[in-house]
Amino acid sequence: MDSSPTYVSAGSGYSNGSRVNLRTLGHHGQTSSSVNSVSGQVTTCPLNNPTCKNPTPAPNGTIVEAVGVVPPNLEPEQGQTLKERAEEIRSEIEDVDYDSFNYDPDLDVESTISDGKAPVVNTEGDWAGSAGTLRYTDNPYLGTPRLQAPADERFYIHLREPSGNRIQDNADEDLAGVTTSGTIVIEQLSYDSDVVDTRKVDTTDQVCLGVSVGKKCHEAAGVSLSPGFYRIYPEGQPANGYPISVGEPQQQIRTITSDLETEANQLTKRGERIVDLATKEKIVRKTTATYTDENGTAGKFNLSVPKDVNTLQVQAYTPAAEGVKIDDVQNASFEDLQTLANLETYNESFYITPAPESVDVPANETSIRAVEVNSIPFQDIGKSMNKSEWLRSLLENETYADIASDYLEPTEDMNSTEIEDLHSELSDLADENENLRDRLSDRQDIDVTLDPDQNTDELKAEIEALRQEITQLEGGLNTGDPETDIGDGTVDATIPFDGDLAPDGASVVANNVQTGETTVVDEQYWSVNKQAGQPDQLVIEDYPIDADTAQIAFGITASSEDGQDIADTQVPITNPAFSGNALSLQAIDVTTVMPGPSESVTVEPTVGSDSVGIESVNATVQGPDGERPTTNPAADEVRFETNGAGSYQIQLTITDANGQQWSETVSIQAIEETVSQDPSVRAVDGFTGPLALAGDGLEGGSVDTSGSELEVSAISPRDNVPSSLHVYAEGISNNHQDITVNLLKATGEGEPEQARRNAKVFVHVTELPDSTVAFREGNQPLGIGEDTAYGGAHPSDRGDAHVIKTHTSDDGSVTIEVQKDPGFLTSAFYDIQTTVPFLLPRPSALSPLSTAASALLPILEVVIDLAATTTSLVVDPATAVTFDAPVADLAAAHGGATPA
Repeated sequence: MDSSPTYVSAGSGYSNGSRVNLRTLGHHGQTSSSVNSVSGQVTTCPLNNPTCKNPTPAPNGTIVEAVGVVPPNLEPEQGQTLKERAEEIRSEIEDVDYDSFNYDPDLDVESTISDGKAPVVNTEGDWAGSAGTLRYTDNPYLGTPRLQAPADERFYIHLREPSGNRIQDNADEDLAGVTTSGTIVIEQLSYDSDVVDTRKVDTTDQVCLGVSVGKKCHEAAGVSLSPGFYRIYPEGQPANGYPISVGEPQQQIRTITSDLETEANQLTKRGERIVDLATKEKIVRKTTATYTDENGTAGKFNLSVPKDVNTLQVQAYTPAAEGVKIDDVQNASFEDLQTLANLETYNESFYITPAPESVDVPANETSIRAVEVNSIPFQDIGKSMNKSEWLRSLLENETYADIASDYLEPTEDMNSTEIEDLHSELSDLADENENLRDRLSDRQDIDVTLDPDQNTDELKAEIEALRQEITQLEGGLNTGDPETDIGDGTVDATIPFDGDLAPDGASVVANNVQTGETTVVDEQYWSVNKQAGQPDQLVIEDYPIDADTAQIAFGITASSEDGQDIADTQVPITNPAFSGNALSLQAIDVTTVMPGPSESVTVEPTVGSDSVGIESVNATVQGPDGERPTTNPAADEVRFETNGAGSYQIQLTITDANGQQWSETVSIQAIEETVSQDPSVRAVDGFTGPLALAGDGLEGGSVDTSGSELEVSAISPRDNVPSSLHVYAEGISNNHQDITVNLLKATGEGEPEQARRNAKVFVHVTELPDSTVAFREGNQPLGIGEDTAYGGAHPSDRGDAHVIKTHTSDDGSVTIEVQKDPGFLTSAFYDIQTTVPFLLPRPSALSPLSTAASALLPILEVVIDLAATTTSLVVDPATAVTFDAPVADLAAAHGGATPA
């Protein structure tokens, strides 16, 4: 693919206000002997891991834009070399001019609260009592004004004014003056201080403190902005404003913007400067687009520049949505991307270089790295806020329960006899389970008849529907540790349950982890052992296996005798006669757990420290309509591209360092939109054991179900620990009452370490009944359907899942306790905690008029905490109790006076 011979081209062939078409400016008529070529590849990584080890080729049609200084045409200042002058011009067109808008990261915001109103920025965590937000404490602490706000996340701006002689509560006392109401003006600034967009927002109630006549409601405006610099001030008082940075100043995306316009539809000062430089042929500007070369490698580009240009600043950008491209390649500019970003109909992501990359000319095999972002610089403020809420809703309502990989072998690969046997067993289970039948009858997409006299495709469709509903229902009936024995060509297993089983309501399959085959276990090899006065067992006896089988995983689905609950679990069994070392997968790393409809996905399995190593990986992928996307294996990873929304089942064939083959199957869900999402980790019942499916910027993860709790760890890059994390726990078997989330960071060498930071955590679980109670760290109540001070569990829009929203402690971990069927005392105490505000274990939030009550409150809270502990002992005698803080320390921690 050849690039256009025009040296300088910009614009889209039209004028919007003062937009200038730079294509007509610059050098013309050069010959091949007067040019140098630059070629290479554009690849992409997640925004929170821009140096990821498995970058993905950029989509074809990605715009590659290069700007170069022409040294012979420069006029150096006195005492300045041509090289120094060229560097100066490059800085003029690329760098942020902080001095032009007086950005001061060390500004004393309190000093601005002296005359009239002044704005103050705080994070969601600072506004602990904000309705509908995540809260790190439950009393606002506004004493740390932020001059740097998070990008693409909700933060809050409130107004303060001198207090006069007014009584102040805790929130007022945090900072000079008192909170007040009003309108805040937000101005979006160009790289050299021109105003390119303005938005006004009004403050509204966020949290009310105190009681009776001492009550005050504090107001703030919640906003979400794209990365960049903004000036904020109270309406009518611009002198009381100051600039803030959204996103870290040194990590903001920077672009060369030749045609960025102000609100008055005039070029910014920088745009005018670039036009002037191009007119005088002091710079050249070239654009081309990426393509797939003859070897099938995507993301490739090449272009030509005059021989007297020795250095180029190269940037790349494109919309990520399928079928959306910048068509006019020769006249392409960053404003084309900006126009797309501001469309009401475009909510998907973009690929863009974090900053122009400097490339010496000529150059071959140049690597240009882009990142995936949800918003771009200079996106309209209103669009940024709307898109942020749209994305928040999308991510919080996504569930993976529907796509659990229940069988090692895809049903598409099973023969008709196996499909008939599998359908028969699942039908028997449905006959025994009333809840499953009810869910099947509610489905709108398929009429599940359970009729065995259907064709194979119809039986497969019903199997898929059955498995989806089983995954949603599992829990309430749980398994204990199995007893297993492998003899001479046979295997026995006894799996205990914590309830009574329906005698004929079970399905058992055998997954051969070496061959990747799934076989329905005939009922002659298994039975339900009813035990009077004890929980029932499912017993597998004399099931035949080949003598050289290394590992087998029984997939067991069983109904409770009352037809209300379902257990669904994997029981991996390793043959002690196997002479080699078993493969123990710890995680499967993917570029994203939720790709778009046409997105490249890289899959890389990783093993634990006690496992044999991986030599190579291959895979077979089955798409939503049964099609098989082409896979491209490379050493220890494999890559494929989605082709439409839906479930993609990935069956991995892993060859270990000893030449032994193993199989594992996982599924991912492609959605209709391509978005950049928060780091995510899914807990998966793997056929070789529990494992983590980690993606979207994470470097790995792990899942541990060996104890009574489910422990999920997410490993982030060492220098890029995320501020939020999604954990999908719907695909793991058993109803783990406690879920611990650990946010770790890679160390480069050795084991990862605790991230030691507060981060938002979204834990996705199956649907919770109305009777559920939930706690954070033992005694901090989480709301069900609403938030408390510590977070809450909210139903998805689909109604078949819940998302628990809370945050990690300072060490980067959090434990969540979920009781779906609490006892009377536990439920009563939870109701008291969540309905009587002053009984919550929290810092005092009472007004100065209630000082006496404020002093007594911590003592009362300690008594209630002790009562709760006693209650838990009565309800669950196995609960471990540790009294690790004296009453005085507890009282001080809760914000009150230490009792004498």
